[in-house]
Amino acid sequence: MEMNRDTLYNGLNLMYIGELAAIIGLFVGLLILFLPGAVGLSLLILLAALVGAIVGVVGLARLRGEHGDYMTALILLVVGVICNLISKNATGALSVIMDFAGSVLALVRVYLVVRATNTFLAMAGRTDLEAEGRRAFYALVASTVVAVVISALTQVLSDSLGGLIVLLVIISLVTIAGEAFYLIYLKHSAQALR
Repeated sequence: MEMNRDTLYNGLNLMYIGELAAIIGLFVGLLILFLPGAVGLSLLILLAALVGAIVGVVGLARLRGEHGDYMTALILLVVGVICNLISKNATGALSVIMDFAGSVLALVRVYLVVRATNTFLAMAGRTDLEAEGRRAFYALVASTVVAVVISALTQVLSDSLGGLIVLLVIISLVTIAGEAFYLIYLKHSAQALR
């Protein structure tokens, strides 16, 4: 397997930029909960998150020819988006199942990206970054498990607005923490494979 450093750098860097935009959008969205009158910003944040997602997809699409895992990750991304759309428009058990499926697909997608990237990092002799990729994946698994458990608790606390806000804040912070590890890994990997 040959390594096209330009394609790897460009694709991973675009994924990094997309993830960064998503994390910033999530963080600012969390802050808006506590800033009265900042609802107008929510549209801007939604737009920034959408642009970030598109940039991340473009990065992954650029990588699809470099390793089979990147192509599979791209397919899982599309299926995950479909699951999330169904989840948002469904009710009851179907909504929960599709939400869970979307979370699982996102984890598998990250696993595939890390595995493919680690193949190239191994070729470049960067075992330190291979370990960083594994840690990033485990951090995302842990944050997803915590978010799913807390999300299930929202069903119990659905009558308490204060409880829901607290759980939303916890889910957001846990998600940001997990994503931060992945973000750092993408940046370091892009730089190492430049």
